[in-house]
Amino acid sequence: MNDSVKRVETPARSLGTVAQLQPVPDESAYGFLKRAIGEFNRAGGAFRRMFSSFLGPVEKILEEFEERGRKIEGLEKATGDLAARLASTEALLEAAKIDGLTGLPRRDKFTTELNGVLEHRRSDDSGHDPAIFIIDIDHFKKINDTYGHNVGDQALQLFGAHLGRVVRGADTVVRHGGEEFAILIHDSKGVGRILQELTGPFEFAEVNNEKLSMTLSVGVLVLDQTILQEMRGADLVVKIADDRLYAAKNGGRARACVGNDAAGAPRFVSLRGEAVDLQKPPAKPPVVAPLSDSTLDLNM
Repeated sequence: MNDSVKRVETPARSLGTVAQLQPVPDESAYGFLKRAIGEFNRAGGAFRRMFSSFLGPVEKILEEFEERGRKIEGLEKATGDLAARLASTEALLEAAKIDGLTGLPRRDKFTTELNGVLEHRRSDDSGHDPAIFIIDIDHFKKINDTYGHNVGDQALQLFGAHLGRVVRGADTVVRHGGEEFAILIHDSKGVGRILQELTGPFEFAEVNNEKLSMTLSVGVLVLDQTILQEMRGADLVVKIADDRLYAAKNGGRARACVGNDAAGAPRFVSLRGEAVDLQKPPAKPPVVAPLSDSTLDLNM
């Protein structure tokens, strides 16, 4: 072999050299062993160089995978954080729809439900006439001013719970704002039952051995086809019911003003009866007959 040509050691060549080792004449056992060890070292170096040249790119690929893994983990964390924020936002939006004091839905719920009922009844007049109630606690400001807002809040909480027991099925009850509540029922045959449930006075607290009670004024509007065709939108319908509420207040309070048109003469129903202790709700609501003209007190 030309000495000017550099010999390239490979693992196979190095192992071949080791396998072909033979003692040379006059070589001691120690010399042979030392020479064999040298050949093994050269073979090992060849293996290390080969694996080094092979593992280098592999290690680089593994590093790239690890970096991509870290990026994916970061993306997953960011996605998880975003999902958590979205869930939190949705929870806040849902919570914003509920009145924190009474646990009842807020006014927007009533408006949405009422608009849906109006639209459905205009396209399908085969069902029952719905009805709405706008309910106001009489002299509520006096309760707050005399006994404090804590007592007033208790009155709202207990009365809200009472209304929650009053409605059935798909009917809707909301806190309409302040001391005002609203009910939407899908069948006006239930008007009499609701008015019975709104008949007080309602006892809600005891201060210095004095039972505190309150009465209600209510505006009721039955949404017959005349109303449905004339009134476009929940706001106009609520305005008529509000007018009836104020007619009840101006008529002496503790009564409901009932009607199914915008301009008809007001008809009143007394909401005074036996006291109802809101702190001791009844096990079952009373069963009453549907409202009819014969049940309306027109001489209050």
